[in-house]
Amino acid sequence: MLGKVVFWIIFTLFLTTATLVLVYLFWRISKADKDVLAVLSALLLVLIGYQYYDNNRIVVKRETIELENLPPAFEGFTILQLTDLHGKNFGREQSNLTALVNLLDHDMVAITGDMETSRADFEPFLKLLDGVENGELVFYINGNYDLAYNSLTGQKTQIGTLLEEHGCIMLNQPYPLVRGGHTLWLTEVMTRPYHGFDVYDGVPRNEFRSDALYEAYQEQLEHLQSWARQVNDGPDVMIGLAHIPFKQSDLESEPSQTGYLEFDLVIAGHYHGGQLRIPGYGAPFIPVASTYFYEGFFPDQRYVSGLVAGNGVQQFVSRGLGASNLLFRLFNPPEINLLTLKAQD
Repeated sequence: MLGKVVFWIIFTLFLTTATLVLVYLFWRISKADKDVLAVLSALLLVLIGYQYYDNNRIVVKRETIELENLPPAFEGFTILQLTDLHGKNFGREQSNLTALVNLLDHDMVAITGDMETSRADFEPFLKLLDGVENGELVFYINGNYDLAYNSLTGQKTQIGTLLEEHGCIMLNQPYPLVRGGHTLWLTEVMTRPYHGFDVYDGVPRNEFRSDALYEAYQEQLEHLQSWARQVNDGPDVMIGLAHIPFKQSDLESEPSQTGYLEFDLVIAGHYHGGQLRIPGYGAPFIPVASTYFYEGFFPDQRYVSGLVAGNGVQQFVSRGLGASNLLFRLFNPPEINLLTLKAQD
């Protein structure tokens, strides 16, 4: 909340200063220059008005995703993805967003993280959950921070319990969706890309605050590895929900860097579509999972948002709903995503 207040104070001071400068110039320059200045001022006001509109509308992006081993029972299975709300409200009590969600037919909802405000306030997200009518299968994973559960041990927090009370299913354990004798597995993508290791390959003791947490992780690891071996060797479909996408080098490298599990599809968020986009080009920067900050600049636009295939796995990245840091999006309207699964011909 404080960050937003500071932002709007700075933004108001900027607009006031710019207005005073324009007024001063208007009275000091020639008539021809006044006409030019008037046109530029009008264009600036139109741009500001459009960006306000663009930041508060919601686009529905539909994508059909073909999976090689999709059973007939899951043909047409539809996933509604919501991500990166960052505490934004769309209408009073989230009325605009919930009305749109309730208009869309879907079989499940995938929440891929960062739905809270910068102060870890989940109230705007809770209003959304309470307004969703088809809320039987709403799956939630953590965003940038382990607020709802410990991603390494699977242990839920008070926030996780609260979200469950409002209808979320914590994806701190693999979840089977069974239809017609076939199983579609949902699991969190258990990688820690900023740390440079894969959960399934083992995490060093120094990553844990206590021996008890490390022992809990070891138990969780043994359970997940046993489960993964069975699923990898079987015919079941594997869908991973991730907040941070696999970056381009992960998807293109050999051998695979996408983790212990053999995913058929990964659904992710985090990038915001770059948040600030240049018309005709796209995103000049995305926060990739890398220790080198510069690697996020001028990315291959295929990996910024939408569906991309690489290294035996398909990945869909949503542009999400909200904004962080700068608190607004530029030429980049908020979006929700309707993903329909189809058997590959």
